Amino acid sequence: MWHHADDLSSRFAIGRGFRLPTSFFEFEHAILAAPGVDRSQAKPEKSRNLSYALNYADDRLAVTASLNHTRIDDMALFIDDTGVSGNFLLQPAHSPFTVDNADVVGTRQVTPASALTVGLEKSPLSLRVD
Repeated sequence: MWHHADDLSSRFAIGRGFRLPTSFFEFEHAILAAPGVDRSQAKPEKSRNLSYALNYADDRLAVTASLNHTRIDDMALFIDDTGVSGNFLLQPAHSPFTVDNADVVGTRQVTPASALTVGLEKSPLSLRVD
């Protein structure tokens, strides 16, 4: 993190993440209409991320703009196999995916007890299969 001035800073971050694919959300919210999911081919998703954020903050206004670049290996995909096996298959994608996005979030202190926050996101700026 760099402090350019008292009210202006920027941050560059590099990260690596892992996620075990699950179908809890899809079943909990009735998105998948199948009795089960075959996870036998699923692999942990691996991601690498680069991000940059520019932040301005004074007594009444705070604004953050950020850019993100994420590459995902073995991204989990649901394959509809209900006609053959009766289930969905959770399998890794064969190619890595790259997702780029940008966002801006601003908060203005309107009164001592209330604030107004507005955000704008463009996601994805790009989505590529490498």
